[in-house]
Amino acid sequence: MDVVLGKTIETDITRQTFESLQSNKTPPQWQATCYPSFSILTAFIENLLQRITYINGLIDSYSIMSTQRKVIRKFKLQYFYDQRAFFTAFIQQTSRKTGTSMDKLKPKLRIMEKDEQMLTERLADDSNSYYLEGLWLNGATWNID
Repeated sequence: MDVVLGKTIETDITRQTFESLQSNKTPPQWQATCYPSFSILTAFIENLLQRITYINGLIDSYSIMSTQRKVIRKFKLQYFYDQRAFFTAFIQQTSRKTGTSMDKLKPKLRIMEKDEQMLTERLADDSNSYYLEGLWLNGATWNID
């Protein structure tokens, strides 16, 4: 805003950002420090706001559930910046909980049927189960059989 008001000198970065905003594109400087996106600016902002809302909701849920000694069991992967780090955190948590070294843990993944119901909270706790939503397969096809 200072550039527009004439308070500072325009640089290549500010010019590039301004041109991107004018053409409804996500500025390269934002893309360099944020999650990858090929969307137009409005879709990028909407998605960013959804991510912020989701993460804030997780933080609020965690605050409530930790006082009741409960664990969050359902996560939407598409809202996490680094899903690999998210999975690593799961493995670390399970390793600490079970006393098993991380390299010996072998997570089991199963795709739920469309009409399948989630486990009750107690069964999920007993089986150390979590629900992940938004898992994408790139460069693969899905065989229902």
